[in-house]
Amino acid sequence: MKYTYILISFLLSLTLQAKDKELVIDMTQAKVGDIPLSRIVSKLEYIPLELTKESLLKKPSVFLTDRYIITSEFAGKICLFDRKSGKYLRRLSQEGGGPDDYAHLMTNCTLDKKRNVFYVDIWKGWRGIDIETNKCVNEVIRPKYRYEKEQKYQQLINSLYPYKNGLYMGLANDELANDHCALYVFNKDGEVLRVIDNGLPVPEWHGGKSSCYNSGRFQKVGDKLYFNGASDNDTVYLVEEERLVPAIIFHFNETLGKKSEVGTVEFGAGNIETVQRYKKGYLSYSSISQTNRYVLFNSMEWEGLSSNISFSNYYDKKTKQLYSCKREGERCGFVNDIDGLGTFFMQRLDGNKLVGLLMPEELLDYMETHKDVKLSSTGKKILENLQFDDNPVVVIATLKE
Repeated sequence: MKYTYILISFLLSLTLQAKDKELVIDMTQAKVGDIPLSRIVSKLEYIPLELTKESLLKKPSVFLTDRYIITSEFAGKICLFDRKSGKYLRRLSQEGGGPDDYAHLMTNCTLDKKRNVFYVDIWKGWRGIDIETNKCVNEVIRPKYRYEKEQKYQQLINSLYPYKNGLYMGLANDELANDHCALYVFNKDGEVLRVIDNGLPVPEWHGGKSSCYNSGRFQKVGDKLYFNGASDNDTVYLVEEERLVPAIIFHFNETLGKKSEVGTVEFGAGNIETVQRYKKGYLSYSSISQTNRYVLFNSMEWEGLSSNISFSNYYDKKTKQLYSCKREGERCGFVNDIDGLGTFFMQRLDGNKLVGLLMPEELLDYMETHKDVKLSSTGKKILENLQFDDNPVVVIATLKE
């Protein structure tokens, strides 16, 4: 009986290890080609955002609630639209020095869906704006300002994540950190209660402040919280109480050797500087999201200091196969074979729904060069009165199980 118990315990430990083993996504094994949206999506919804003098948009970030669509733009404004019709309702907060204002929109905003609160930046922290009343209902201090005298926790936290039990979490930016990744857990007064890291060596801190502005990306899947750092970080972590555990690892850049090399860049007027730049072909990853079935993400292929192409990908956990969009043009998304409206480029995952934007100018240019595309009745309706200078159309794509 004793030996049977030991054997069962051993087999159980092996099962748990296998279950917890990180998923490796090998970019060299991707099937590359046109990816029809109908392969992974069961339903599409289009919401044209109303254009007014107050609501003129370029390429905003989009947040969804049951009642509203919220848009925010870098160095711009925050707008509130009706979730079903796209009708413009009003501004959400405003830039200024008032008790319900934000300081700037240089950093990412955060939507707390449970409390219907939208967090904006006020330099020394964040202000939570109630979406219904447009009033401030909460303020959170950045740890670096609480600990200025002690010169502790001076790494900049760019984006706030409402954690649990009234606590918050954020990526501790550090340009010297390399592969070390750490999250601060803190209360609304900026008091750091613990640091959760990936266990890699902590770099020696040479300066008082960090100049990095990475936000990282948090995603809740069931009862598990996942996090990935900057776009040049190829690991998605499972956030446990005391440690960041690798959950998804992207394999490709190691085939290039070092990710960067020394080169020269001309900044105009004969101003040539020596910089570290990405090697040709280097891949960075963004908008990494997952469901029980899929891992979805965008990739950017770099040369020097800029990316020359962006493309969408998905990994099917069931078939264990990676699919990548054919790299033709600057932005290569999933082909909308459902309604014929160009390509779909994911911005974020909301539950089981992919959220993206149709930019009118890009869509109309696409239709001009793809006259043989078959449009559905929905596609024809979207194009019927669309103008080049209209606001974007929000696209919500429901994923298949």
